[in-house]
Amino acid sequence: MENIIIIRKKIKNINIRIKPEGQVILTAPFLTTDEEIKNIISKKQKWIEKHTSFFKENYKKELKMEYLNGDKIQYLGNFYTLEIIHEDRDTVIFNEEKITIYTLKINDSKHKEKLLKDWYLKEASNKFSIIIQKYKKIVNRPIHKISIKNMKSRWGSCNYIKNYINLNLKLIEKSEYCIEYVIFHELAHLIHPNHSKNFYNYLQIYMPDHKLRRRLLNGNFKL
Repeated sequence: MENIIIIRKKIKNINIRIKPEGQVILTAPFLTTDEEIKNIISKKQKWIEKHTSFFKENYKKELKMEYLNGDKIQYLGNFYTLEIIHEDRDTVIFNEEKITIYTLKINDSKHKEKLLKDWYLKEASNKFSIIIQKYKKIVNRPIHKISIKNMKSRWGSCNYIKNYINLNLKLIEKSEYCIEYVIFHELAHLIHPNHSKNFYNYLQIYMPDHKLRRRLLNGNFKL
């Protein structure tokens, strides 16, 4: 257990999540014994090793990303070839086959990263708003604020007291099928604040395939 951060808090179940850099965090109820935690880790050992390795490898790739011609960029569930064009403007264009960055700073990876991130944010704002309106009709609760931002360990979160919804910017890389799941999941918390049986029954009624969507999304991020 030396490589796993163990946190005891006021929760009902033991949860394991993996941060983007590969750090494993286990949260458990206050009264959980060390022996119970060891047993859980033992049962999940293969899963932990598999997904930790996956996350570490992808984290390294992200750190080394230079945004060069031919790189693969993920957007709405698909990978597209990146094209860099030297031109006196800063913009990103998507044409169903590739993602093109126009800029004078073709050798500045940080600048290209910012341009792509700004484009992602614009696309996410448009796409997420459409989906939110779709599922808001089902939930029928007011939403006072929606934030789209980088989130290291969650796809989304909900403050049911203030009626705030937070969504991970990286969701724009996922398919609309998965994005819908995360958005409806968070909106459903406006009615059922925790992950109770009633919450999952509610998901089952209005999104019967929510388990499949979750599996396709990515089991390493915790909702």
